[in-house]
Amino acid sequence: MNKKSFFILLPTFASLVGVISSAYIVKNPKYYHRIKSKVIRFIKPARTTTNDSNPLVLPKSSYSKHVKSGKKYGSLYETNSEIRSQTNQGKLVKVKKNTGYKVQKLNHSLDVLVPESLQVLQEIGKKFHTNTNGKYFTITSLTRSVESQKRLTKTNSNATKNISSHSYGVSFDISYIRFNGVKGHNSNLKKSLEKILVDLSKEKKIYFIHEKSQSCYHVTVR
Repeated sequence: MNKKSFFILLPTFASLVGVISSAYIVKNPKYYHRIKSKVIRFIKPARTTTNDSNPLVLPKSSYSKHVKSGKKYGSLYETNSEIRSQTNQGKLVKVKKNTGYKVQKLNHSLDVLVPESLQVLQEIGKKFHTNTNGKYFTITSLTRSVESQKRLTKTNSNATKNISSHSYGVSFDISYIRFNGVKGHNSNLKKSLEKILVDLSKEKKIYFIHEKSQSCYHVTVR
């Protein structure tokens, strides 16, 4: 093949590869949405909901307050069997995907909360859904027995070695790096979620902690 023929065929070959690659990506939603998300963030970076020169001031709540709420609304669950028993009795209720949020696959906790915590979670979800034009956040942890907490400390150095408020069924974790099922930082949606949590804290409905190591907000009904 001479040079002239090579340069004539090169654009055709490149176009063919592009068509095949595009077809493969479209037929595989996981790759399509991942690439689409990255392209959108590159072309149009997310804007924050508040001015960077005037960021939200997150209230500080000691962990002891979260445990105190646990004693107020729930009971300390030593084992997963106790959690299941209390769920059957109606003292703990199932947490399912709802307006503004979904629950990821749970490895160290069970998908239940005390009714008061579920009520406040649903309120956060509805406000977030409204304020972000239909977006949703992800719940990464719910009620965790004492035995599960002890196992978690062996693999996660950031997990508390003391009694966790998760073990009372009153707390849940909201990821701030996973919105609409896409993992990645989104300043706009994170600030929208923060504003809701700050407002509910001011209304004395919740306590929450910004957990940097776990990239989540630890929320407890107040």
